Amino acid sequence: MVNAGNASKIGGIVLFVMCGLPGLGMLAVGIAGLFGNPGDPTGLIISSCIGVALLPFGLYGGYAMIVRRPFRFVIDGWGVRVESTKGPNWAFAWSEIAGVWMPTATKAHGGLGRAGMHSTLVRLEFVPIDPQRFASEHPSLQRYRGRQNNHGAYRIPLGPGAGAVSVFDATLRAFARGRYRGVVDEGVAWGFRYS
Repeated sequence: MVNAGNASKIGGIVLFVMCGLPGLGMLAVGIAGLFGNPGDPTGLIISSCIGVALLPFGLYGGYAMIVRRPFRFVIDGWGVRVESTKGPNWAFAWSEIAGVWMPTATKAHGGLGRAGMHSTLVRLEFVPIDPQRFASEHPSLQRYRGRQNNHGAYRIPLGPGAGAVSVFDATLRAFARGRYRGVVDEGVAWGFRYS
């Protein structure tokens, strides 16, 4: 069982305070200085550029702080479910699926190669035994169908976290048993979106 949501709200507050407020301040100072007819605008241009670079991180932090809702992600002997206090709940039983695996990918942030930071993105992917019946009985899961695959599986993003891979792997081995196909390393995730 993983309790989530509160951690993303705390992370959102940190991003908003550490990036959003300074970014907005630097951008405002830079713009005000540029329109105030400065003698040497170099410092103001640099300030504006740094502000523009920091602002998206602060906006994302504000989004996470306001929009994300707490939920519990549960894997047990019955199956997998999400229990949310304010959002949609969903669940599926092991008896409804033919196979389940855990795709992972490495995402680079802030640079190329070893100089940049890397994170491991974790997903839960599964194929239902009867796709038509599963689709009609689980409408809230349809948004996860056919994401980043060619075989009609369902892929649920679990977020970043290399440390979570071993925990999820052990849990799926214990509860999904013969249906579990292991961890699948998909290499580097290119682009801004990885589903």
